[in-house]
Amino acid sequence: MATSAVVFILLASPFALAWLEGDLAVETNYAEAFKFSNSLDNLAAEAKLINKPGETPISLMTFIGRLIYYALGLLGVIFLILAILAGLRWMTASDNEEIVAKAKSSLWNAALGALVALSAYAVTYFIINTVIG
Repeated sequence: MATSAVVFILLASPFALAWLEGDLAVETNYAEAFKFSNSLDNLAAEAKLINKPGETPISLMTFIGRLIYYALGLLGVIFLILAILAGLRWMTASDNEEIVAKAKSSLWNAALGALVALSAYAVTYFIINTVIG
């Protein structure tokens, strides 16, 4: 019973989306929509790294602070992925002590890297908000 419901939903979903397509359609200049520079400008504006048209300009300090926060956030994500991969390597080691030792070392290094990234974030936050601001 549950399998047939899942199959029905998977088969009916494209038709439901096709039916809604006419209601959600918007006139678009597709040549402008797919320009790479436009998408990067929109992404930077949404991340508040640059101004949207009509907004007041951001200061250099604000720009640098946001750039540092995003870079440290990316580092945190990278170390999280490294920790997950090390955990998977440890789980699939099959009692091979050499692989387990490498996995433990990788997990320890990922944890230290995440701690360094978190500490850098805290120091940057303190400097920007307390000392400068």
